[in-house]
Amino acid sequence: MAKIVRIILFFLLIATSGVCSAFDARIKNFDDKFIKANKTARLELHQDMKGLYIKSVIDNDDKIRVEILKRLIQSSKALGLGSNPYERELESLVQVAQKDSKSNKKLQKESKGSKQPLITAKENYSNKSIQILKVIEHPNSLEIKFSSPILESDVKHFKLNSKNHFRNVYDLNRAWISKPQTLKNIISDDLKVSQFDKNTIRVVFSHKKEQKINFKINQNSIFFALDKVEFENLASNSKNQQKTELKDKHDKKQNNDLSKKATKTKIKRAGRIIVLDAGHGGDDPGAIGGAKLKEKNIVLSIALKAGDELKKRGYKVYYTRTKDKFINLRSRTKLANDKLADLFISIHANAAPNKQKGEVMQGIETFFLSPARSERSKNVAALENKSDIDEMNFFSKQTFLNFLNREKIIASNKLAIDIQREVLARTKKINSKVVDGGVREAPFWVLVGALMPAVLLEVGYISHPDEGKLISKSNYQDAIAKGIANGVDVYFANQQ
Repeated sequence: MAKIVRIILFFLLIATSGVCSAFDARIKNFDDKFIKANKTARLELHQDMKGLYIKSVIDNDDKIRVEILKRLIQSSKALGLGSNPYERELESLVQVAQKDSKSNKKLQKESKGSKQPLITAKENYSNKSIQILKVIEHPNSLEIKFSSPILESDVKHFKLNSKNHFRNVYDLNRAWISKPQTLKNIISDDLKVSQFDKNTIRVVFSHKKEQKINFKINQNSIFFALDKVEFENLASNSKNQQKTELKDKHDKKQNNDLSKKATKTKIKRAGRIIVLDAGHGGDDPGAIGGAKLKEKNIVLSIALKAGDELKKRGYKVYYTRTKDKFINLRSRTKLANDKLADLFISIHANAAPNKQKGEVMQGIETFFLSPARSERSKNVAALENKSDIDEMNFFSKQTFLNFLNREKIIASNKLAIDIQREVLARTKKINSKVVDGGVREAPFWVLVGALMPAVLLEVGYISHPDEGKLISKSNYQDAIAKGIANGVDVYFANQQ
């Protein structure tokens, strides 16, 4: 216990003046209520911290993660759930923080030409006229996107070299960022983007060998790469993306005919194995709507109905669960792999982050595994991922990336498109006002490890006053189930 106290005290010294405002209310809620709460309320607060933890991992925000880990250690011990994974994680973050602190001190000494030292996160940045919107990792390059155009005169480059340690340093004049970012194996062994002073963002590429790093400015973005040809590829990709958007509009009409094609094509269903995964279960209710609606019950009902429909059509179907029982994430995809499944479909219900948004957020969405590209996708993933924090420790970031092969992403994307379209077609016959939430990419850990095309279907928002009631009705669930089966049919028809 004394060791944990020392760790917490250490982080209290290096932590920023407060956690990100988006987390403040929920962390304060935990601090105010946990000690006096009963066991049920404590478990809910513990689950909420687990959800915040997942989001902090996805956002790569170590400072927020430290605050959440301290509370997870407290709640785990109080509930008798075991705090070892959180304690190990906290110790690991301590070691990284100590190492980064030493590196920053060394960089300050070596950068003799600079008049000002690296400023801390506690200082207020006065010049926010040009802000970094995002740091984007491309396969062989790095892009830093700003809120307004940047000029070549805004970029200063110098090198800091020592034995077996070579650094390319770029100071971007008048740029501003809210928190540092550290990336591995993007162009160099290590890459750090951090605030140098109130008017300068510093980008440092560190490598064991000397490198010649090129940069190119394109309106609001600056690109870094080892090969200048990569800049041409990026420009080409941008043009291709515009062409793709135009082509998507053209293809939309053709896609409307795919259902008819599936019914006319003789689909080979015999021998095809589908694994249906009803999310959550047991002590994990998932999202909750009102006093009675629980995600775990709704999605189990839909999964069983979808399974019956698929069986009628000749498919072999397995379920990760057929009753109110919690199954950890690893076991869900392990079943699919052990059964040599052709497809893995995880079924969930969504929820808005607060009561105000609960009144307006609704719609059916289908996700496939990939790093999230939008804040909404990250939030949905964080909500579903929080069910089993130990699985996050098992599925390291490297494991996650290992499963992101091109073929599987493409196949999962196609499956997601087919299921989304068919579920919408069936449910709109029940309610014409059903909202199309679209097909999205997100890092759902339940999909990690599946060796076959895998998607996660959010059947609607349980938190919405109308849609929550709708997804609990038997006839609407039947429509969703038939839509899932139709989507599977269309997917296989297109593969023949």
